[in-house]
Amino acid sequence: MASVLERYNVAAGKPYTTRDGETKKQWVNIGRATKWDDGGISIEFTSIPVGNWWDGKASLFVDDGQRQQIGDRQQSTRPARQQSEPQRQQRSAPVDDFDDAPF
Repeated sequence: MASVLERYNVAAGKPYTTRDGETKKQWVNIGRATKWDDGGISIEFTSIPVGNWWDGKASLFVDDGQRQQIGDRQQSTRPARQQSEPQRQQRSAPVDDFDDAPF
């Protein structure tokens, strides 16, 4: 059985324009990839972009465990946004009725 050598995040670059007219890319995570010691690479897509912005290209970025090395300290990714009590109460219960599903 092959062993994992490296893991990658698979992302698509969605272009956007800043307020000052500069064009940049927002990286949208669309899956993950694994490089194996037998030379193979497997790709698992968790989503596929369908917008007219997507040119069919995806990029691989080394999976750094959701942490970035900054100098001698590690910085975690941004914590989840806290919701106020009224916002939590406005959410409806999940729908379990699939009779109207189109498939």
